[in-house]
Amino acid sequence: MGNGIEAILMSSESMNPDSQPLAGAQGKAGMRHLDSRVKMVWELPTLITLAVFWLVASVAYFTFMPGGAILGLSHAFFPIALLLAALILVGLPLHIWVGMIYDNFTIELAPQDIIIREGVFTRKTTVIPYARIQDIRSERTITERFFGIATLEIETAGSSKVASQTLIPGIADKNELIREIMRNVEIAKSGDGTSARAEGVAIAQKSASTMEFTLLAILKELKTISFKLDNLPRIESQRAVNGQKAVPLTQAAKKKSSEFEEYEKFRKK
Repeated sequence: MGNGIEAILMSSESMNPDSQPLAGAQGKAGMRHLDSRVKMVWELPTLITLAVFWLVASVAYFTFMPGGAILGLSHAFFPIALLLAALILVGLPLHIWVGMIYDNFTIELAPQDIIIREGVFTRKTTVIPYARIQDIRSERTITERFFGIATLEIETAGSSKVASQTLIPGIADKNELIREIMRNVEIAKSGDGTSARAEGVAIAQKSASTMEFTLLAILKELKTISFKLDNLPRIESQRAVNGQKAVPLTQAAKKKSSEFEEYEKFRKK
């Protein structure tokens, strides 16, 4: 039965003293089990089938078979012998197997994830991040209502319907558990939003630093050009004294000078 459930949430209540109650747990998260009454829910279909088989076989033996036809059992002792055989060969192994499944189903409500461990011979671990949980619903069959437990269905963001749904049987106090999980979901999603905003601020700061560095480099180059242009008359005069031909101001130098003047005007605004 456990192999057909993708992810099973474990809880327990006060009737199981060896484990923590699933609902309302505070502080450090620990291993938790399903409510122990879920074992009866798992065993009941097989026990009902076994009871029907026992009843039909007993009536058939009493009606159609002569006394002592099977192992010399009379009509009165055959139902007793059949019941003992059914309990030993089917009921006891079923009870042991269900108990092993129950004992190996654990749930850990970690700060960021729900961690589910299951399996008797083959262990399986399922991790459900709180940030991926979309919705939580509860449902109760007639048997679950009789035993006072419920099944939760956690819907997460996934690519398929099967991959995005997790069944959680055996929950005694479903409202407490839903509140606890949704509180963790809100904290996780709030943390993701804060991280995204922080990342955006860091990117903006990095872009601003890069732009500032570029502007400083441009300013340094323009100051170099300005220094050369300011000293150009002195250089020309010195060349005239030395009898050298004056170097005319090139079009590129004029353009850079104009750009520098525009930048100075913009900086002073």
